Amino acid sequence: MAGYNPNRKKKTYSFNRQQPSKIIATVVDGKVEYFDETLVTVDNPFYQLQNAASQGLPPPPPPILAQYDEDVIEFLWTDTETATFNIVFSQNPYVTLEVLPASGFENIAFFASNISTTGFIANVSAPFSGQLVYRSIVSPTFPVIIERVVVSNSFYYTASAGSIPASSNSEFLATYNAIGVSSPQHIFFTPIDDDNNGDAGVALQETGSMGLTTTAVTFSAPVYNSIHYLAVKP
Repeated sequence: MAGYNPNRKKKTYSFNRQQPSKIIATVVDGKVEYFDETLVTVDNPFYQLQNAASQGLPPPPPPILAQYDEDVIEFLWTDTETATFNIVFSQNPYVTLEVLPASGFENIAFFASNISTTGFIANVSAPFSGQLVYRSIVSPTFPVIIERVVVSNSFYYTASAGSIPASSNSEFLATYNAIGVSSPQHIFFTPIDDDNNGDAGVALQETGSMGLTTTAVTFSAPVYNSIHYLAVKP
């Protein structure tokens, strides 16, 4: 058609046409904030990453954590102290003791008695002033992951624990489940006065290097009670 100008059919403007404001409310750090949706980008949680279940796979099993407790017992020229656990165990735990500092107290023998789900009695062979660290654990299977909380920080270790009947022996072999591709970093032993008659006060000493699954230990004298042990590795 003569004289037809197609530009006359376009909706063009000589200025930028602004979109009308759209005020929305959203929660930021626990407070309600108001924004103009036309000026900001609002992140809405429309999508989530696919997990194993959404892909038709079973979810990974959660890590198994043992019931574990660790704390310091203060001695002030006494030979017995009552320790109360920070948790209530589901059954009587394995309990091990360690003298702090280890240097200078080589002649102190220690043992545990009256173990229950809420605490135990820590015994030493002679009155002394110092500290014992107890480590207590309950788990249906080993090895298991334990969480140590030291100065408000969490540290996770793999652990195996158990009990060995001493039965008048002067040495024993602690056999524990393998806790890694190498030997444990630490293994703790403590005589347990099963009869609660005070006759478990002997010193223990490792006779060989810690192996992947066993550690050899000797007594300073034969005992007739059980030995609790705990092997740990970061």
